[in-house]
Amino acid sequence: MENEINKLIKRYGYNSPVFTEEILAAWNGYSRPWIFRLLKEAVKSGLLKKYSYGVYYIPLPVSLGGASALSPRAVMEKRYIRFNGAVYGYYSGLALLNGLGLSAKA
Repeated sequence: MENEINKLIKRYGYNSPVFTEEILAAWNGYSRPWIFRLLKEAVKSGLLKKYSYGVYYIPLPVSLGGASALSPRAVMEKRYIRFNGAVYGYYSGLALLNGLGLSAKA
């Protein structure tokens, strides 16, 4: 299982959202049920963390003995805005105004 996790670390790094479809593509030598079994074991052992349905990440250990958390903004950006330099979405509304510094609302 650690070989498979190392593949994900090399491809996506730590604290970066990894979607189920990306894991299926990276571990294409295994059947779908076997991959989900490996994911369940990796989450149970702490090698992977499950952020939400279909979203995983590889946590970094922190000084107090726990594991790092994934930013909701990182998940949103990768899913809906941009990834690896490819832009396929945009900000609008308050997110756009806050990004331009035109609004104080959060």
